[in-house]
Amino acid sequence: MDNDHPIRTIIRALRDHWSAPDAGERFTAAITRKAWLLENPSKDFGDHEDLEWLGDRVLALVVGNELMRRFPGLAPGEYDPTFDELVDKPHLATVARRHRLIEIINMGRGEALQRQVEEDKPLSDHVEALCGAAFLAGGYAGAEALVLRLFEGSWPDELRAPHLAGR
Repeated sequence: MDNDHPIRTIIRALRDHWSAPDAGERFTAAITRKAWLLENPSKDFGDHEDLEWLGDRVLALVVGNELMRRFPGLAPGEYDPTFDELVDKPHLATVARRHRLIEIINMGRGEALQRQVEEDKPLSDHVEALCGAAFLAGGYAGAEALVLRLFEGSWPDELRAPHLAGR
């Protein structure tokens, strides 16, 4: 992995948050696809899928908490449109592209040839997996630090207005 790559730089900058001894393996798993592991059976650090599931939940917690911190005192429903936009696949794929995540994903040869991982869903899956890895490596504080860095430039100055049903 390129040492000057944006994701690697962020993870290295936040290393004080990573208390788990296997943090490096978790981050490697977060950028590894099952197809790559099948082609490289000597590697045994897992793939992104379990971390993606956990990361989805961690990301929701961190984003919800940050919105409440930035915009205190609102009714829960008032956060929903902005929250939904921040955690949806297209936005997470934009975050992945901004940080050039595709350049460091360990993918199978077929996935690379067909450019499958460049689509929104796989890219967003790997952002979620990185959030899951950060949580396992450093708890909530580690996950929060990573999400805040990844989302720099994404946080709105104001909340989106809730859509009014039936209007």
